[in-house]
Amino acid sequence: MKATLYATEAGVVMLDETGNVIYSAKYAGDPYQKYRLAMAGIRVEEVDEAVKKAADSGFGELESNAPGSAALAESLGMVFIQVDNPELDKRIELMMKASLISSEEEARDLLREFALRVSEERIKAEAARLDLHAMQMVSAVDELDREINVLAARVREWYGLHFPELDDILQDPRLYVRLVSALGRRDNFTSERIVELGVPKSRATAVEEALKRTKGAEIRDEELALLQSLASDAYDLYQLRNRLSNKLEEVMSQIAPNVTSLVGAAIGARLLVRAGSLDNLAKMPASTIQVLGAEKALFRALKKGGRPPKHGVIFQHPSIHSAPKWQRGKIARAIAAKLAIAARIDRYSGVLDPALKEKLEKRIQEIKEKYAKPPEREGRRPERGERGARPRRGDRREMPRRWRH
Repeated sequence: MKATLYATEAGVVMLDETGNVIYSAKYAGDPYQKYRLAMAGIRVEEVDEAVKKAADSGFGELESNAPGSAALAESLGMVFIQVDNPELDKRIELMMKASLISSEEEARDLLREFALRVSEERIKAEAARLDLHAMQMVSAVDELDREINVLAARVREWYGLHFPELDDILQDPRLYVRLVSALGRRDNFTSERIVELGVPKSRATAVEEALKRTKGAEIRDEELALLQSLASDAYDLYQLRNRLSNKLEEVMSQIAPNVTSLVGAAIGARLLVRAGSLDNLAKMPASTIQVLGAEKALFRALKKGGRPPKHGVIFQHPSIHSAPKWQRGKIARAIAAKLAIAARIDRYSGVLDPALKEKLEKRIQEIKEKYAKPPEREGRRPERGERGARPRRGDRREMPRRWRH
């Protein structure tokens, strides 16, 4: 004899060969969690109890949509057969037939609640993805860079009224705002205190010498307090940016070790921002990755027939932006090809492959050696007035003879 056991949203239902209900039981506790566990192959008390009832009733075969009941059924001497989960209408019919629910309306309310909880769990799981956090971090770093540049420039210009010579000596804006914030008036700029704040000894001596011949004006305490507050805010933003950058390196090394190894955490995270996620980046071909971030230029070229861009975000890679112009496109293609492979490895494996970086460095070196000199132009463009020259905008075209009077 064969029995069929179904785990439904409201409880378990067991049928005999003729389709009659021989056993049913509601879940004790949270029905949603019990149903999810049963569908995931984890043993549930109510399902186990139904399996024992089937064995005690002399059934030799058991069909069930709950895979977790297989081991128990076979240990009790029954043949277990896995079946698919019934359709929605079939499950509602089973729950009503077994008196687990009183009406179809109640069943649909229960299923609606289940669907809402499934959606909430998926949203939570999606929001917990580390690649989304990495994308937010790199966006925050880029925004902080813009804010820091504006504030540091304002502090430098304002304090230059009081101590203009400091601008030429200290080029590092982070050190500049730190000195202004900590020391205030130029009279406090002694070499000992400047060195304590991280300035090299040679620069500290130069600052002290410049102080003796400064052409800056005096500054009142009220203005100085505001200026120091502004410098302190700028320095705090520098510190925050450093913390974000360090955390970004850590997160990117976890979720995309191969992409990070090839182009660094910042460029890798910016590629994720453009792609939307690591999943999307892993699906992209190398040609798309190469121009990520240059979409406007690409579509403008497609629309107007100009030259398409050779690179997008990956232009920030040192091997591209430091290379001669005639090598950049080839190096960008090489990096994009390896990035496409790296993104797939990171998405589906997550294991760092050092050989990827070695092959990329070797390929870049080959490009630099093979194309060390700029390509020769095919021919010189004829000058205006020469035979074969195309008329340029603004040139007057000579009228044909037959039109002349």
